[in-house]
Amino acid sequence: MADMIYRQWLILKQLSQRPQTLADIEKVLRRENITCHRRTLDRDLNQLSEHFAITSDESSKPYTWFWMENAPRLEIPSMTPDMALTFVMAEKMLKNALPVEVVDLLSGYFDSARKILASVDNPFKYWSSKVATISTRLPMLAPQIDAASMKVVYDALLKEKRFVCDYQKADGEKREYEISPRGLIFADNVVYIVGTLWEYNDLRQFALHRIGNAKLLEQDISAQHADFNLPRYIADGHFFFKKEGKKPLKLKLKLDKDMLRILRETPISADQKISQVTEHDFILQASVPDNAQIKWWILSLGENVTVLQPKRFRQKIMTSIANMMQNYPDLNQA
Repeated sequence: MADMIYRQWLILKQLSQRPQTLADIEKVLRRENITCHRRTLDRDLNQLSEHFAITSDESSKPYTWFWMENAPRLEIPSMTPDMALTFVMAEKMLKNALPVEVVDLLSGYFDSARKILASVDNPFKYWSSKVATISTRLPMLAPQIDAASMKVVYDALLKEKRFVCDYQKADGEKREYEISPRGLIFADNVVYIVGTLWEYNDLRQFALHRIGNAKLLEQDISAQHADFNLPRYIADGHFFFKKEGKKPLKLKLKLDKDMLRILRETPISADQKISQVTEHDFILQASVPDNAQIKWWILSLGENVTVLQPKRFRQKIMTSIANMMQNYPDLNQA
C-alpha cells in the first residue's frame, strides 16, 4: 500500500498542464527506482482522475495526461503565506519576462497564492498593495501585442529556433521576415527582440508589437551567434543609446540647489564630484557614456543645469535648444 501511495504521489507531482505521455511518467518513476507494468500506470492514472483534476487526451497516440486548465495546485507541503506572497510578487514583476508556457504552468500557483493571501489574516496579505514600481518618465500606454505571435516568439527564443512573421516597419510597410531571436529587451512598455534576418549575421532590433502571424520554424539556430551576450550587447551601446565616442564623456555641469540635492543622493557616475562656487551654484564633474541618453537627460533638466564642458557637447546642447526655440516663433512676443 505504501509503495502504491508513493508511486501515485510521484505521478501527481510529475503531471502539469503540459501534456505528458506514459513514457514521460515512466522516466520519472525509474529515476526513483520504481518499476511497474504500463497497465498498472494506466490504472493509477484513471484512479487518480476520479479524485483530482487530471484528464487525458486520447484523440491521437500516444495518449497524454495533464492537469486541467485552472485546476487547483496540489502542494505537499501546502503553500505558506510567505511563499504565496513570493508568487504574487513574481507574477506582478516578472510575468512578461517569462516564457509564455512557463506562465501557463505557473498560473495555478499564482491563483492559489492569491487565494491563500486573501484568506489569511497576517501582514503578508497587504504587502503587494503597499509596494509599487513607477517610472519618472512620462507614462505611456503599452502597445497592443498579438498574444499568439508573442507565444511563438518566446518559444523560438527558448528553443533556439527561427520564426517567420509579418513585420510592420516604422514607416507602415509590411514585410515577411524570418527572424533568429537572440534576446528580449524590455524598454519601459515596449518589448524588443534582438536577432538576425534569414542567413545574415548583423544583429537588429524588432518591436514585438509590430509582429503578426508568427509561425515557429524547425531550423535550429543554436550555433548562430553562440557567443552572443545580451548584457554586453547593451553595455556596448548597440541598443537605443548608441555610443558616439569610444571614450567616456568628461562632463562638467553647473547645477542649482534643486539638482544638487537630487544628484548628491543619486550620482550619475562612480567618480562624480560636486563643488560649491557660489551660494546658489554648484559644479558637477563626472565621467558618463558618450551617447544620446546623456543628451536627452540634460535637455530634460531644462534651466536647472548648464553644460560647461566639454565644448563639443556644450555646442550640441546649444544647437538643440536653438532648434527648439525655432518651434516657438512667438517666444519674444510673450
